[in-house]
Amino acid sequence: MEPLQNATKWGDRESPYIKVTDSLKKFVFDHLRMDPHTNLKKYPKMKSLEDILADSQLPSGFKLELTKSLGEDKISDDPWARIKNSLGQNYIELLRSRFIDINAIVDLVVYPKSHEDVVKTVRVANKYKVPLSSVGGATSVTLGIEPISGIVALNLKNMNNVLYVNKSAQYIIVQTGILGPKLESLLNHENLTLGHFPQSFEYSSLGGWVATRGAGQSSTLYGKIEEMVMGLKFVTGTGETLSIKKAPARATGPDLNQIIAGS
Repeated sequence: MEPLQNATKWGDRESPYIKVTDSLKKFVFDHLRMDPHTNLKKYPKMKSLEDILADSQLPSGFKLELTKSLGEDKISDDPWARIKNSLGQNYIELLRSRFIDINAIVDLVVYPKSHEDVVKTVRVANKYKVPLSSVGGATSVTLGIEPISGIVALNLKNMNNVLYVNKSAQYIIVQTGILGPKLESLLNHENLTLGHFPQSFEYSSLGGWVATRGAGQSSTLYGKIEEMVMGLKFVTGTGETLSIKKAPARATGPDLNQIIAGS
């Protein structure tokens, strides 16, 4: 399995290299009053990574039913996949990954490819009372994807397509897991731009932007992401599908888009 610290390494996460200088190590260990020569895996207050990975809290029958519903290719309990879907980019998470001091790791990772896959996952999870977390680019700096025991991560990276482009009305329909560079590249081919460029642009997803009401360097020109949302299609906790009709503006009643955005 790959080194644990690679899970929270900013940038190209598939690269095996990470830069932790001696001066940084000294600063961290001095601050925590720890001996830099200590074997961190045996530090008395820490639970071993092997124990955390082995401590599954999923109810009996859940994984089997989910596999029958989705297929084996969309489900993974690989240790590295579980770790990557349990850590964001918060400094606390960075330190925990260095010191192998992690509270919990998701028990299973689901990779839906369509809205229907999400519906099936939520319904099975609801039946077994299994909590779900959604993971896009995993660039959260607010502990947004930090799991509890017995949780399943819904990784949306395979829902990454532009479904429809209407150039005359200037709107698009896009799946939530698409990353910034791919979305912008596809729009550029149509001589369009979304105009949303947060600092995490290269590694964050459209769904993550909406879920956090993200802003970008061009926000003063194009506005924040929730101001660009015309409509939404989403799945409730019981597996029902709700759709908010797309419209450039609403004159009456609460704007449901703004209730969902920032979730």
